[in-house]
Amino acid sequence: MDVICAGKRVIIIGAGAQANVISGVLSRAEDVGEIVLTDIDLSRARGIAETNTSPKIKAEAIDAANVEEMVERIKGGNFNLVINATIPMFVREVMQAAYRAKVDYLDMAANEIYPKPGIPTEQFEYAKEWEEAGLKCFTGAGGDPGLSNIMAKDAMADLDEADSIMIKDYGEVDCDEPVALWSMRTYLEDQYLPATIWEDGKPKEVAPFTGEEDYLLPEPFNKKGKFYYHDHEEGVTIPLYCGKPVKYCDFKIGEPGIDMWRFIVEGLGCYLPG
Repeated sequence: MDVICAGKRVIIIGAGAQANVISGVLSRAEDVGEIVLTDIDLSRARGIAETNTSPKIKAEAIDAANVEEMVERIKGGNFNLVINATIPMFVREVMQAAYRAKVDYLDMAANEIYPKPGIPTEQFEYAKEWEEAGLKCFTGAGGDPGLSNIMAKDAMADLDEADSIMIKDYGEVDCDEPVALWSMRTYLEDQYLPATIWEDGKPKEVAPFTGEEDYLLPEPFNKKGKFYYHDHEEGVTIPLYCGKPVKYCDFKIGEPGIDMWRFIVEGLGCYLPG
């Protein structure tokens, strides 16, 4: 049986790099009393708890694919918030568990872009039932999507409409081996899936590694970087929710080794170019 501690109680599903940052930030919040950090691999959760060294963080094993297990744990924990920090393929399972346990929910990304007409991501399919239950769902609450959406909406505040909104995601790492800037599995999936852009008032799928563009990057890079269309939420979430008409919107990703990833994806036969 859980001991009720002072302050809010948060359960984080998934103990990866995002959970490391999230648990560290929340552990310093005065109104958060306990953080239960979970993963199917208990050693990963324990490693993050030990790294952050906060007595507020408790590590447990949980399977994000097992809805019943998550419902039981969330219901029994008197939690105020469920944070989904798993890879996006588990969005529906963790959302379902949070809904059944009647606890507010937060995630950083989606797995399905425009699954139905007018629905930007799978989370929005549940909007009505969550609203009727009086629950809050804060989805896409990361750097991108998330901060990128807020920046776009702020930029539109003084405009009547936009001809185009184009997001560029670029990063560099110093390593002798291929390094994904987030989950390797998710990064590879995003690379081989078709991207969704917004064109003439509607979504449009484009093939991966198309839309090649050399873009002059500002400081601290101060050089040209190569970019390609990338499977990401902003291509539909920004035009649908920025509050003003947008004729065109896309999301492109780049890095010094972007063509290495193209070689890997094409070599694996994940898609047929063109």
